[in-house]
Amino acid sequence: MIMERLKAETRIHHNRLENEPLSRGLTAADVDRARYARVLAVYYGVYAPLEAQLESTVDWRQLGFDLAPRLKTPLLVRDLALMGIGADQLSALPQCSRLPQISDLGAAIGCMYVLEGSTLGGQLITRHIGPALHLNADNGLAFFNSYGPDVGPMWKAFKQFAETHAAGREEAIITAAGATFEALEHWLGAGALLFDRDYVPNAALTAIVKNSGSNAVSGPLSRNSASAN
Repeated sequence: MIMERLKAETRIHHNRLENEPLSRGLTAADVDRARYARVLAVYYGVYAPLEAQLESTVDWRQLGFDLAPRLKTPLLVRDLALMGIGADQLSALPQCSRLPQISDLGAAIGCMYVLEGSTLGGQLITRHIGPALHLNADNGLAFFNSYGPDVGPMWKAFKQFAETHAAGREEAIITAAGATFEALEHWLGAGALLFDRDYVPNAALTAIVKNSGSNAVSGPLSRNSASAN
């Protein structure tokens, strides 16, 4: 069973990601809309390029799998707009380039295992952020609350799809899942550095991320460019 293997062989990644400080900061008592907007901006920087690969690599329709309602990038765009980040600012946000290569169905399933699994954790953040910032799926909380009450059935449907198409692709699935976890750990960890300062100049983000051991960033991000109105 590929799902059992994935759970066992990526457990260490899952535990690290569960404890990364960027998202955990959203459950802090002093969370505010500016912090929330900046966290969304960091997530956009990794989800947008990952999901672009997922869309272009596999003919999902031929497989009878509807990818569109599972894409989180449109939800991030919508939430960021509601936080006051317009199209010009969105296009200037940095994007991660240290990504797994999604070149076939096996790699796509491995990547999706991580992204789909994150919707379960998103429910925990939703339960805190919603009341704290008076947000819901219609006014800025669509990303973390992506499937709403359907999160369970959506996860079950993905698991069934993965099991159906795993034969002969097991190693590719496991490898891509691990690489996706590593990309998220790296990018969110670099993003967490933004909160160590009251203000990060646009020109400084690249240096900050490089100092954390990466050259996988392009474009500016500052507190000003990712703050809510």
